[in-house]
Amino acid sequence: MNKIVVYTAIFNDYDWLKDPVVVPKEIDFVCYTDSNKIHSKVWKIVKVDTNGEPPSLINRKIKLLYPYTELKDYDYSLYVDGSIMIKGDISVFLHKYISKDLVMMNFRHPRNNCIFVEIKRCLRRGNADPAQLKRQFEDYKKAGMPEHAGLSDNKIILRHHHSELGKKLMDDWFYHVVNYSGRDQTCLSYVLYANQVKYSFFEEKIEKNPYFETWPHNTVEWYIRYWRHFKWFCERHRLLGGMISWVDRTIKPWLLARIK
Repeated sequence: MNKIVVYTAIFNDYDWLKDPVVVPKEIDFVCYTDSNKIHSKVWKIVKVDTNGEPPSLINRKIKLLYPYTELKDYDYSLYVDGSIMIKGDISVFLHKYISKDLVMMNFRHPRNNCIFVEIKRCLRRGNADPAQLKRQFEDYKKAGMPEHAGLSDNKIILRHHHSELGKKLMDDWFYHVVNYSGRDQTCLSYVLYANQVKYSFFEEKIEKNPYFETWPHNTVEWYIRYWRHFKWFCERHRLLGGMISWVDRTIKPWLLARIK
């Protein structure tokens, strides 16, 4: 019988831990975190000492490398981002895709199929160091990476722990994360291309499926961003004028002060 683990990583209180709605007995659940506030009767909580390293880098290390180091006693793992709620029977989903030939599977990106478009999007949004993103863009172009070669949404990753190719892909992926922008979304397509490996995608869509649901991150920035959308909608349709003004005068300055 295959040993299977579902694991996640939450650092710097970026997300809150969500217990699965259905908990199969044959699957272990592990959460790596630096927080003392996270507790669960389902997830095994493993405290991680950051030793001064950036939380985002530790998160990527756990996400990409732990299946072949800390979790090597398992046969398969499913990484789920801290923003993911497991709402369906995960055992049904896993047994649909697990096989001895599996290396790695991801969800297809819902809106984009090109790594160069993704890098440009990160530049526009200020998601990483612009110089590193531009260098990454130029290096991948020089290496012959084709446009529109596919793109995955990396919030959920299924891997076979006994695949040597899988381990090499993760080592290469992490190398590119560390040596470029620090973002895993801008690397994987190139890593697959360089290793002459094609994407393997789940049949389901990440935005609508019976197993997973994406929740907002536990960040003030998220609430500010969506408040802007809500305010624009209300102003356009002349709704809730008094309340909008009150929030802008009182709540919004308080939130902005917390970000700073």
